[in-house]
Amino acid sequence: MALIMNQLFIFPFLMSLSLFFSLTTPFHHTSNATSSSEFTTSIFNVTSAIHQIRQVLPFHHQEEEETQFSSLSSSSSFKLKLYPIESLFTAHPQHKLDYRSLFLSGDVFTGITHGTNDYIVKIGVGRPPQFFYMIFDIETDVTWLQCQPCLHCYEQPDSIFDPSLSSSYTLISCETKRCNLLKNSSCSVDGYCKYKISYNDDSYTAGIFVNETISFESSGWVNRVSLGCGHSNKGAFVGSAGTFGLGRGPFSFLSRINVSSMSYCLVDRNWVYSSATLEFNSPSSSSYNNDNSFKAKLLKNPKMESLYYVGFTGVSVGSERITIPNSTFTIDPYGNGGMIVSTGTIITRLETQAYNAVRDAFVAKTQHLERAKALYPFDTCYSLTTKNTIELPMMGFEVNDGKMWLLPKESYLYAVDNNGTFCFAFGPSEGPFSILGSFQQYGTRVTFDLTNSIISLHTLYCS
Repeated sequence: MALIMNQLFIFPFLMSLSLFFSLTTPFHHTSNATSSSEFTTSIFNVTSAIHQIRQVLPFHHQEEEETQFSSLSSSSSFKLKLYPIESLFTAHPQHKLDYRSLFLSGDVFTGITHGTNDYIVKIGVGRPPQFFYMIFDIETDVTWLQCQPCLHCYEQPDSIFDPSLSSSYTLISCETKRCNLLKNSSCSVDGYCKYKISYNDDSYTAGIFVNETISFESSGWVNRVSLGCGHSNKGAFVGSAGTFGLGRGPFSFLSRINVSSMSYCLVDRNWVYSSATLEFNSPSSSSYNNDNSFKAKLLKNPKMESLYYVGFTGVSVGSERITIPNSTFTIDPYGNGGMIVSTGTIITRLETQAYNAVRDAFVAKTQHLERAKALYPFDTCYSLTTKNTIELPMMGFEVNDGKMWLLPKESYLYAVDNNGTFCFAFGPSEGPFSILGSFQQYGTRVTFDLTNSIISLHTLYCS
């Protein structure tokens, strides 16, 4: 779900009802290594975008295979498949109608104004493993899932985790340092650690904090992973079993295995038949070094230590380098400013002053396009019903060495219906920060070098 907790002041992210409002991104664009003076426009295929938004493609659910598991260490390199959450619609056809209804129900807070754009991984919990689809979440630390007995649970495609069937399920005493470090922890009547996580949209999970074994199909397993066993859960988790927390804090799965790097690549959520990978301790990003690879500083906010911040140095529209406040990409001593890397927020959000400058530059360079009525929360929309292709000003973020990471041209406009209405796929942030949304990341392998504090962007390296 990747919604940030209230105390982090990050809310509400723009998201969408994925099966109905989406834009497929083929990523057929040219080399991204260029200076801002070398690019101006690109061609956007309107007909292809409208055609692809009308499709719901099948997800080929693979049968589970018998796997011999092995223990993972901090030096292990392994990868997981990463799917758009829409895979659940077709992976579990018996629930298809229920999940469509779940997307639309008032209890879930999804849709064009709030909803999440989630990706899922398949994870085994317990010994022997019980497998579940979990939301890939880089903005929170704690991994949690729904557990029996379930006092209040939302619908999920798999059976709910049953601790009584696991030999590795271990309760954590509330006297332990680990429990005391956990925010909003409390003590049960029998002396065990309880947890509660509240999200900004009134979603929550609450239950017992435990140690369990986590496994990854053919990749192996990790013992004594601290996670939340949720007996009361509510919110926009859209049928998944829970969240797989991969933030930068002490309770993250990354901290448990002490990895040196993590990378992922997001496939377009309309391509529900396909998957990309989530990788840990992957080979050096130097293997990707070419005209489509870029590096920026991986920044850390001392006030929000779980989040990943990318140190861009500028933004351009067409041949124009936009003048924006320094706070757009830098973090002040109070924790304000900077750009958060998000996998749960769909479109990129910029601090209001920066957004206005970028939007105005884009509008000035698209005077040849017919405008459409704004559709909340978008403020700049176009009617492209009669167009086959259009010319758009190219957009990019500047990285450390002066190179420009050009965004995929398919990520400039967001389809809000299947009749040719597209809106500018950026928006103003509702707080003192900016957010790099998942829509602008499609088709780019994002690698966090946690040892050297570098974020690498490798365009066209999703496979």
